[in-house]
Amino acid sequence: MDCKNVVDRLLPSGEYEVRRVLDLDGRCLVDFKRRHVEVAVDCDIGCEEVCGEEYDAGSDEWEECFDECVEDCEENKSVAETGSMVFDKDTLSIKEATIPMNYDTLYGGEFFEEEERKERERRKLIDRLREHGCRVSEAAIHPHEIYGGVEGEEEPAIAYLHVEGREEGRCRVGDVLREVERFERSVEEF
Repeated sequence: MDCKNVVDRLLPSGEYEVRRVLDLDGRCLVDFKRRHVEVAVDCDIGCEEVCGEEYDAGSDEWEECFDECVEDCEENKSVAETGSMVFDKDTLSIKEATIPMNYDTLYGGEFFEEEERKERERRKLIDRLREHGCRVSEAAIHPHEIYGGVEGEEEPAIAYLHVEGREEGRCRVGDVLREVERFERSVEEF
């Protein structure tokens, strides 16, 4: 079976937008967007700030800066929302994957108790992924990295789980995605 058919089975079109599929000599590489995951950045607001630091609002230079900034920002958002996986075509074992998640889903909360409960659920997710034979790490991108501004006190715009298979035949795509979706459902209840 070719990678396109495998990916179509693993990533339902209602939940995932498949952006690229490559067949790599027994392995598949897929770039995808999880349809409910979005970068929490308002490009207009970020670019007004960036261009306002260099130019007078309303000037031709400001307008040019703003238009270019928004275009770049939207492109950067699209790239940041794109996850990627390399997995064995036959065993479906993940070699490596980056799975985008809404930052608030993974970490955030309005109240301390909510953050504590999410932290416990996040730890359970990581433990379950490890039981499936995966190595897991986490990362995030901040808004200024999307629109090109200066680093400040800001909550990240998007989070990622980095997953690597530790041994062949384990850390399978379906298991990992089910665990991530299970986690997301559990924290939606908060």
